[in-house]
Amino acid sequence: MPAKRYIVTLTSEERQSLEQITKTGKAAAAKITQILQQSR
Repeated sequence: MPAKRYIVTLTSEERQSLEQITKTGKAAAAKITQILQQSR
C-alpha cells in the first residue's frame, strides 16, 4: 500500500521556518525536505 500524500498549503513564514530546520542537519530534515518538494 503506497504512503498517503496530503496537499499542504504553507505560508511564506512557515516555509522559511521549515527550510531553516532542513539546513540544521537534523534527522527529520530529510522528511521535511520531501514534504517541501511535494508542496511546491
